[in-house]
Amino acid sequence: MENVGDIYDVIVIGAGITGSTIFYLLNKYHLKTLIVDKAADIAGGGATKANSAIIHSGHDPKPGTLKAKLNVRGNALWHKWVEKLNIPFYPTGAMIVATKNDRQETIYELKERAEKNGVEAYIISGEEAKRREPHLNPDTTLALVTPTAGIIHPMRAAIAPVANGIKNGGHLKLLTEVVNIIKDEKDGLINVHTSRGVFKTRVVINATGLFADKIMAMVGEDWFKIIPRRGEYIIIDDDAPLRVNTVLFPTPTPISKGILVLPTVGMEVMIGPNAENLDKPDTSTTINGLKKVLEGAKKLVPFDYEKWAFATFAGLRPTGNTGDFYINHSETMRGVIHVAGIESPGLASAPAIAEMVVDMVGELIDLKEKDEWDDTFQFPPYIKFLPEEMRMELTRSREDYGKIVCRCRQVSEGEIIDVIRLTPGVNDVDAIKRRLGVTGGHCGGAYCLPKIMEILAREKGILPHRVKKSADRERSFFVVEGGEKI
Repeated sequence: MENVGDIYDVIVIGAGITGSTIFYLLNKYHLKTLIVDKAADIAGGGATKANSAIIHSGHDPKPGTLKAKLNVRGNALWHKWVEKLNIPFYPTGAMIVATKNDRQETIYELKERAEKNGVEAYIISGEEAKRREPHLNPDTTLALVTPTAGIIHPMRAAIAPVANGIKNGGHLKLLTEVVNIIKDEKDGLINVHTSRGVFKTRVVINATGLFADKIMAMVGEDWFKIIPRRGEYIIIDDDAPLRVNTVLFPTPTPISKGILVLPTVGMEVMIGPNAENLDKPDTSTTINGLKKVLEGAKKLVPFDYEKWAFATFAGLRPTGNTGDFYINHSETMRGVIHVAGIESPGLASAPAIAEMVVDMVGELIDLKEKDEWDDTFQFPPYIKFLPEEMRMELTRSREDYGKIVCRCRQVSEGEIIDVIRLTPGVNDVDAIKRRLGVTGGHCGGAYCLPKIMEILAREKGILPHRVKKSADRERSFFVVEGGEKI
């Protein structure tokens, strides 16, 4: 017989961007909450880990859909949340660009769609577009500008809400895979069977991204299907003579928004993604896929990308078979809420999805707001982006902030120590990379990795050879908040 753990009011399955933001808002109320994920870290896999990192304005979704409604609301909320949760965010705006070879009417149609969705948008001439972005295709004729778009740090956007939820009384369990969900007819509670035992709850929220259909099937709903849609990207070396200040879209076709050229929060240029439906999850990059990315990017911004390509990666969108987000109460098990098919613009929509889901939780159980809810979170400072005076003041007060460990990303020992000690802390090298970018520079970790391992071993009280690149496969020394060991 499996061990039955604590009883919760709400269990959120999935600690990607959707589950994390739901968890954040749930802990505004007097509820006993738990968020679980089978990965070893928040945003440790799936769509949140690898995407375009855009907070879309909401100009693109079909009017009247959940995507349109939640994208626009989510965009507005992110502009407030990034301040409260200390998430790197740049309000770059976006331009949808037409060249003389494109159908010009599309730009006007997109402006009309943006207006129907309640999104600020205006059209500029090709000359004005090229003045703003000098590297644009010389044949640029028109551009639609949506100023509320921006770029965000997607991992920190998921980590901060979970960290805040824990601060407000919530619970986190990682390396915890859900294997079954069964309603207990005796007490009316839902038994969530996991790789770490059984947890009872009044409400379950299925926010598992690429695996949402599998959770739905556990409760008898096998009609919904997720199609993994792979998108491949190329990151351009930050030494390249190419800078873009805006998220740049080509004129879309009926089947695709096309290949983008955009800045990142690390101040690099990124191009992609293509779109390829797969039979099963596969995040490998392909020669044909990257060729399509290069061809598409060159039509928008002509540049010798091959010479300056620095890294490639692929992400998967959890595309559902309804054509829209699917956010609904379970048809077969009362107390289960499905949040499925959260593909683009899922990142931008996440705060609004969270609001909607919390309202749905309120239809199942009484929600009473806490008298005092701290809605803030603070990451350690990025010394690379601090003004010189602030950097000098910090290094005078903390000597370890003056010791650069990762030369490529300009990350100090103090930053690494502080993210390890945060709640929830980090327990492997990849988790530090997600927060600070270490090992992701030109040397690929050749210079900084030994020192990072030394710091992590010292902080965890283990021998350096026990340090893992990722704790997903090996659970030794993995610690959850509160010192609970797996």
